[in-house]
Amino acid sequence: MKTLQTLPILISLLLFVNSGLWCQNEKERPVLKDEFEIKTTSVKDQQMSEACWSFAAISFLESEILRKGFPKMDLSEMYYVRQMYLQRGIDYIRYHGNLHFGNGGHAHDVMNQLNEYGVIPQEFYIGNEYNPGYMDLAELDSVLYNYLQDVIVKKKKKWADDYLSLIELYLGKVPEEFDFNENNYNPVEFLNELQIDPKDYVEITSFNHHPYYESFVLEIPDNWSHNRYLNVPINDFMSIMEYSLRNGYGFVWNGDVLNEGFFYYDNICIAPDNESENLERETTQEYRQEQFDDLTVQDQHLVQMIGLARDENGKLYFKSKNSWGTADMFFGGYQYMSEQYLKLFTISIMMNKDAVPKEIKKKLNIE
Repeated sequence: MKTLQTLPILISLLLFVNSGLWCQNEKERPVLKDEFEIKTTSVKDQQMSEACWSFAAISFLESEILRKGFPKMDLSEMYYVRQMYLQRGIDYIRYHGNLHFGNGGHAHDVMNQLNEYGVIPQEFYIGNEYNPGYMDLAELDSVLYNYLQDVIVKKKKKWADDYLSLIELYLGKVPEEFDFNENNYNPVEFLNELQIDPKDYVEITSFNHHPYYESFVLEIPDNWSHNRYLNVPINDFMSIMEYSLRNGYGFVWNGDVLNEGFFYYDNICIAPDNESENLERETTQEYRQEQFDDLTVQDQHLVQMIGLARDENGKLYFKSKNSWGTADMFFGGYQYMSEQYLKLFTISIMMNKDAVPKEIKKKLNIE
């Protein structure tokens, strides 16, 4: 996710100028009917935390837990924000400050932490000691960044303890153990209890500046951990997304939401065609690459994709579960993205490797 504290404000301004394709004429709004939806937990609100990457990944894991037959869980998102700050601070010093720093990240920033840090229920780590009830990480970002700059300039030794103290001052300390359903766990034991294995998950993208069916380090600012993404052609990309949902697997969607096709209040997203009379344009691999390379389409927001729907004309939409709460949301915190919208504005996805069609899985050498 792009580190942009004003993202909700910019979206509102964009949509005010854009006026909304369906806002002013309710009769033109597509009538959508859900075709399929996986099991999910409730819609959460990331507020001004800019931690959509953690909220999307945790929402996805909560659905995976349900898919495995366990009861509904409400896991802590800010737990991974805490761990992310710790690792990014270490990396920032090791790179002598020549590294992007902030609270932005990706779904893999949760998965990368699972084996070492496990999972913890929300009730045991709320993660906002600095302002109970509201999450805004702008001040913490600034405090940590300035501290790390001071460490570099003054070449401070043994700085990590003070850095951790700053994080805990804002986010709180993590309990070593907790009691849940009459059992005592530490976070790693609780992860094992839920049968979540990080090796079961892959990230996939679709760009032609790297070979298909191989992996590469995706060149986006918040891929600070330099994770590798599997690369497939756009048609395979779309097939994977639809196949995943039809077979009961959700996935994490990462993409651009600051565009003229993202209608915030209508909660319907399309890829407008401004060069013809068609409502949407057909996105080719080449056009998708062009829009990525000229920074028109950027890495900005992550959500969980949870289902499929069709409008009255049979057009397919993908249903997403956002983390912006439910206020002012036409569909109560859920949004619908057309196929063409996904073709153009998706940067990457993260999913269970078993959610990839067998023929594509074989090409990608996924075991």
